[in-house]
Amino acid sequence: MKKIIFFLFLLIVLSGCQVINQPVDNQNNSQDNNLAVDDSVKACQTDSGASLTLEEALAIANDSTCVQEGAVKEDCNCNATTGTCWLDMDVEGHEGCNPACVVNIETGEAEVNWRCTGLIVE
Repeated sequence: MKKIIFFLFLLIVLSGCQVINQPVDNQNNSQDNNLAVDDSVKACQTDSGASLTLEEALAIANDSTCVQEGAVKEDCNCNATTGTCWLDMDVEGHEGCNPACVVNIETGEAEVNWRCTGLIVE
């Protein structure tokens, strides 16, 4: 039953995810040229229109307290509704947890969400 509830929760969280491709204007956005991959930049965009590229999200995560807990993986699950980019992490010693470094697109802040399952038996 707990696995079903966790699966439904995960499905709800991921249903708000959205990854967009934005063409790079090479004439007007020379600042973005180094982020271009095949003339497009993968970005996470919120419902309010704010956006953050994968490279920017990784830079924020790697400068945050997230890296004190473990390594940040290079993939972003975007939640446009909450305005967050969820970067999975490799962390040892936390059985039953699947941590992510959650980057707020609007504020640029990052924190670890442990995403733990199961009961703690005393």
